[in-house]
Amino acid sequence: MSSLLKELKTLGILLHIGHYFSFQIMGTPLPGTNFYKYCFEDYSNNKSVIEEEILKIVRQFDDVYILVNYPFFAPSKDLRKSSAYSFYDSLAKNPEINYLVQSIDIINGGLNASVSWQNGHPNQRSVSKISDHFSNLMKQKTTIISADGF
Repeated sequence: MSSLLKELKTLGILLHIGHYFSFQIMGTPLPGTNFYKYCFEDYSNNKSVIEEEILKIVRQFDDVYILVNYPFFAPSKDLRKSSAYSFYDSLAKNPEINYLVQSIDIINGGLNASVSWQNGHPNQRSVSKISDHFSNLMKQKTTIISADGF
């Protein structure tokens, strides 16, 4: 029976249903899940590690564009209240970071932005908006051409 449930992915479907109703009722992911812990509970324990890892990567390159992704079925207005959102919002102001944006600031999440209510991946429309956002950002970047030695 348990192998049949795994094959049907019943637990995953139940979890998505729980998240959906939890957002509708409480404005948060389902308490006790990893999604909830990441955004609302345990995030403060990881802030210094995450910041140091991001800065370690950024310091190696001239330009780094960072997209912090959230499940697209989750309403952006609710996720903007999370400790994760606040942390990345403040990290984006670090002068060492060229550009850090959160997906919920480009795409207003919710059912219209995701593949479906149970799939948090972005739909094609959302992927296009994110691609356009980064494409426009890179087009605006000033290119410095050096002609040293000529």
